[in-house]
Amino acid sequence: MIGREAQLADLQAFLDRPGPVRVRVITGGGGSGKTRLALELCEQRAAAGWDAGFATSSKMKSLLDAPNRSTWGWQRPTLVVIDYAAQHAEKLGPWLDELADAETRGLPPLRLLLLEREARTESGWWREVFESGGYGAAAKRALLDPPHPWELLPLGKVEDRVAVLAAHGPVTGLPVPPR
Repeated sequence: MIGREAQLADLQAFLDRPGPVRVRVITGGGGSGKTRLALELCEQRAAAGWDAGFATSSKMKSLLDAPNRSTWGWQRPTLVVIDYAAQHAEKLGPWLDELADAETRGLPPLRLLLLEREARTESGWWREVFESGGYGAAAKRALLDPPHPWELLPLGKVEDRVAVLAAHGPVTGLPVPPR
């Protein structure tokens, strides 16, 4: 997680904030590290006793097509990562409506991490998920933490990019960053 320490710490804080259900949307270009960051987060939380992992397309389909989706009964703190969230936009919105309206007091935390390359708040899948539902849209948006997409930028420091490459074997022919 070279160069991603601050983002990982921010995600840990997101998971630890009080509240039964919270949602974060992470965006970033292909190869920016969204999936790798989420995988690291899942590994750390699983080691701490959470149920944590990626929801496959088939799992998402069965969950989103099930009756009473909001009461599927997570029993421990749970982190669900949904990669390529736009694929599930049509059913994510109603599920989040149900979660926002459900009686979740006393349940362990449920955290949803939605990963996608882009999320424009004024159009597209974001709007379909978080702006639909009339009055309920406000309750659904209240689950967001932060209330807008969280963009994962490419590694900026040359030292970090070189260190990532070096971690995968000898690096030759690259400029050595100044110290």
